[in-house]
Amino acid sequence: MRGALCAADIANAHPWGEFVMSAYRRIQPSAGVLRLAENGSLLNLQKPLVPLGHLVSLAESNQVAYRILAFEPEPQWLPSGADPNCILAHSEGSFP
Repeated sequence: MRGALCAADIANAHPWGEFVMSAYRRIQPSAGVLRLAENGSLLNLQKPLVPLGHLVSLAESNQVAYRILAFEPEPQWLPSGADPNCILAHSEGSFP
């Protein structure tokens, strides 16, 4: 795996503030961690896996539900306003 999107479930998180403060105090200084939202981060799994371990451990100990979506290929970022169908067609070698 090259990367993972980690998201915590805010709706069912009673100690949410404590979880967020603990999590980002531990993982934010780490290389390969990009905070996308209050409840989500993109992790580079080509770097050490310590941030992923911290997130899972903190979520479990605070009973915060979480999801992890792993990416095998390197994520491709689309420019603002891009048509994903057009870019997908080009990446597969066929043109519209």
